[in-house]
Amino acid sequence: MILVSIGTGRIPSGIGARRGDQMNMLFHAQTIPIAMMDSISLQQDMICRTIGFCKAGEQTDSEVGSLRDVPPTEIAKRKFTYVRYDHLYKPEEIESASHCGKGGISLDNLLLIPFLQRMGAKYAEEHVQADDLI
Repeated sequence: MILVSIGTGRIPSGIGARRGDQMNMLFHAQTIPIAMMDSISLQQDMICRTIGFCKAGEQTDSEVGSLRDVPPTEIAKRKFTYVRYDHLYKPEEIESASHCGKGGISLDNLLLIPFLQRMGAKYAEEHVQADDLI
């Protein structure tokens, strides 16, 4: 069995240059739900990479890596083959999206659809390989 996981794209998040006294209740109300959804997605990806044989996927973080370096003797013990496609938007891409409608990448910005289609096609052309899907 092959499991193909296609993400909707990730936007770098975090507190940036904010100090503790700049993170009020409004800041937390806006950022915590997004952070929780992102962490759940990363956790599910990590589980699939651990129990499956990951043939394609970006590095999850600087400590864990991509979990793609499985010894050949271990591959047969894995439960399934796994590939993960998910684009991490660069700052210049986020800036480009801000010119599409009402202020950039958001779930309710329908004017962003052509931009996302172009980005998805470009990502697929650069990352999706037929050999990974066999």
